[in-house]
Amino acid sequence: MDRQYRNFFAICGVLIFVAIATTDENPDKNFSNFESSVDICRKCECTNYTDLLILNCSKRDLHNTLSNWPNHKNKALRASFSYNIITTLEQFPASNCSAMLSVDHCGIKFLAPGLFENMKNVKYVDMSHNLITIEQLSSEKFKGPYTNSEFEPIEIIHLNLAYNQIHSLPKSLFEHMPRLKHLNLEGNTLKF
Repeated sequence: MDRQYRNFFAICGVLIFVAIATTDENPDKNFSNFESSVDICRKCECTNYTDLLILNCSKRDLHNTLSNWPNHKNKALRASFSYNIITTLEQFPASNCSAMLSVDHCGIKFLAPGLFENMKNVKYVDMSHNLITIEQLSSEKFKGPYTNSEFEPIEIIHLNLAYNQIHSLPKSLFEHMPRLKHLNLEGNTLKF
């Protein structure tokens, strides 16, 4: 019996050591599919204006979008991740501010559900010149935050899907984008 207790306590000790050793003070530790936002303005170009934050992460050899945005309270956000290698576009970080996002020329093949679930005030999205197919386009990808019993709409006015691999559009695609006015599908081989 003594031996069983010693083995039990030895195993518990190892597990506690592993748990302590892997504890990380990094605020991005739960975001393995995202680029670290710690010191992002050293890796990307950040320009602050009175009412606007411009985050230029173009051509920075990024493979993911950010885990969090730089501080931009009460400022509009313009973020570009163009010309990176982002094959899977994950959900964008939370922001209540008006936003414009560019993820063109990134080789995007896959879109995570709820891309803008935490960013319902995104107005402009450029996903042109990627590898997005009809299989990746659904209302599930463009839904807003869930409140009470339904998903809120997102504010997208301009959506650029030009030069992808889209041959048709699902009828429900725009279900959560009631304010959409401009849709660019140039360069896709659409069949009706």
